[in-house]
Amino acid sequence: MHLDPLPFGNYYLLERIAIGGMAEVYLSKNSGTRGKEQLVALKRILPNIAEDDDFIAMFIDEAKIAGHLHHDNIASIFDLGKINESYFIAMEYISGHDIRTLWDKANVSDLRLPISLC
Repeated sequence: MHLDPLPFGNYYLLERIAIGGMAEVYLSKNSGTRGKEQLVALKRILPNIAEDDDFIAMFIDEAKIAGHLHHDNIASIFDLGKINESYFIAMEYISGHDIRTLWDKANVSDLRLPISLC
């Protein structure tokens, strides 16, 4: 879903790239410091569960735990916050298909993914 850049705090939401039962992820642009812009993946809680304290706690814990993980195969966490009533996590944007999409396509075609790809 492509949309006109939508301001969201220091970010501009450019395109929704995923939606699940509890959160949505946008390709976003950080307005940056000193004029340096950066593309990020911005995950925010869906409005229908934005008031669920247990889910908010899990969402914050997810960001804190992921923020301590540093590996080439794990997207880095840049920011965790709340804008108006919307909690969000801003993380490294990595272009391409996620492993789940590749896995599902391989299963439909009766193929096996090589371990090196996984």
